[in-house]
Amino acid sequence: ARTVMGDSTNVVHILEQISTLQIQRGNYGEGLQYMREALQILIDLLGNEHVNVASCWYNVGLIHQQLNQTFETNHSFVTALRIYKKNGYDDYHPSVQALRQSIDHLDHSGKNNSLEIGLRDGSGRGSCGSIRLSIGTGREKSSI
Repeated sequence: ARTVMGDSTNVVHILEQISTLQIQRGNYGEGLQYMREALQILIDLLGNEHVNVASCWYNVGLIHQQLNQTFETNHSFVTALRIYKKNGYDDYHPSVQALRQSIDHLDHSGKNNSLEIGLRDGSGRGSCGSIRLSIGTGREKSSI
């Protein structure tokens, strides 16, 4: 028998996959809705300060960035960075570096052509850290 946590992480993973498919089809708004739903489930399961929640906030920010929603992008990135820092991630951790680069990129340019969903935090499947894609390629890749 599966546990509630196991079922919920499977739901998160499915929502991530649906989000990815919507984004690949250019449906960023729908992709954002599915990623936000995954985020809410993770918050309900793990609390606001878990690293998987930070990774999902990063993903939400990347989608906002594609929608040219600067305020929401910045909010999502800063929220993710705050959670990582609260969990003891230093400035040299790849997730923190990716966020800082994303924030710098946001400050220095407009919409970019590539969207990578998922930080390499080793959290595995169903954590909002399991999807990586490039806009326009139609190919999904694992983030390992």
